[in-house]
Amino acid sequence: MLAESIQDFSNSRKLNQVASGVHHPLSRMISVMIVGDNLLLRRSLHTWLNFYNLSSLCQFNLVGEAICAKQAIKLAQQHPPALMLLDLDLSQGREEGLATLIDLSQLAEKPKVLVLSDRREDAYIFRVMQAGAFGYILTAIFEKLEVDSRSRAIVKALKLGLV
Repeated sequence: MLAESIQDFSNSRKLNQVASGVHHPLSRMISVMIVGDNLLLRRSLHTWLNFYNLSSLCQFNLVGEAICAKQAIKLAQQHPPALMLLDLDLSQGREEGLATLIDLSQLAEKPKVLVLSDRREDAYIFRVMQAGAFGYILTAIFEKLEVDSRSRAIVKALKLGLV
């Protein structure tokens, strides 16, 4: 009985540490970089990462934000992320986004790139995946999702191969 009480207390304490933002030794730290020139989308992703860190044993560490392809490559070389959330609809053009994917695949430490885009055409999505994307999320749908649904979408992608 005493052993069960101690275990319950220990589990409760672990959950409280996670909820309060205290790093738990069993949690996984995943380095993340956000790339996009849409300030609203970047802030939304940043907020989601912070919210998720308060409620999960899987912790995200934001290692950088970039607003263009050139900056993304430079930051990825300096602070290699395990996961990159890339808004492919950069103002430089969609072909620039595809070129960025190819450039990222040439890095010594290749990040898993989860692409966000508003393009729905199968042929385009296929090109993106061939260029090295780890996953593809439609921006319009992602922006409308509640935080919990966003979490499930990203975590599902992560379980497919990142963690």
